[in-house]
Amino acid sequence: MKFRFASLGLTLLIAVGVRAQGTFANPSLEQLRDDYNASTLVVRVTLKNTSVPSDDDHYYQCIVHGKFADAFKGKIHKGEPIDFFVRAKDGCDVTLHKGDRFVFLLRRFNRQINAWVYEQWSIHPFSKQTLANLRKLRKTGGA
Repeated sequence: MKFRFASLGLTLLIAVGVRAQGTFANPSLEQLRDDYNASTLVVRVTLKNTSVPSDDDHYYQCIVHGKFADAFKGKIHKGEPIDFFVRAKDGCDVTLHKGDRFVFLLRRFNRQINAWVYEQWSIHPFSKQTLANLRKLRKTGGA
């Protein structure tokens, strides 16, 4: 009997925790704040296409190409093209990397090409709620 109540309590706790984290389409403000503070560049991007790097490194799964629409953190100009890398462990879902998206990027030094590159931290589809939350974070500086 105690086992049933304990398992029921654990199931409810997990369900509430998953619900509080937000969904992929509408992440919670706390999730966006964590991503915002962890990233170097936060932008709204129109993603055009993806390509697979030709090297045998296998650290990066694909390179995503797009244009900036709006910047929430970092210095970038509207309409400027952007290419960023997606790590192999994150996978490269082509449908996820097309259209209007909010992208959180890190700036890393790639020793193989001897240059600074942007690497995907997280990505979210466009929604009005996410846009409003990112505007709040831009005003407060991520606090």
